[in-house]
Amino acid sequence: MFNDLISQGSVLAVVLMMYAYGVVFVVGEIYLRDKAGVFTPGVVRSGFGTLIVIAALPTAIWPAIYVGLWDGFVSGVVTFGGQMILAPLVAKLAGVTGALMGVHFYGAAIALGFGYWLSFTHLP
Repeated sequence: MFNDLISQGSVLAVVLMMYAYGVVFVVGEIYLRDKAGVFTPGVVRSGFGTLIVIAALPTAIWPAIYVGLWDGFVSGVVTFGGQMILAPLVAKLAGVTGALMGVHFYGAAIALGFGYWLSFTHLP
């Protein structure tokens, strides 16, 4: 199903963008519940954090579009469904909700830039 993406596309771009989506989704969920600002690090509440959250909005659909460009509509839909279910789950299992939330947020910011760059430079 994902033969063309694996052989010619950038799987790393999809993985990086899914990681960024998962981290930003989980951090945003915690940020919305944390009215006092105690459980979210300062980077999330800063202007940089807002910029990263806005830049991460397209990662909700762009990995599925990218996979769909390589392997067709069905692969894109499967990727989208998998991303919506697995990315936040994997982010929670990776410890985004704990003390390393700020580190994961910085990692997501870096992964976001590299994921976009790899996906745009490896278009079909």
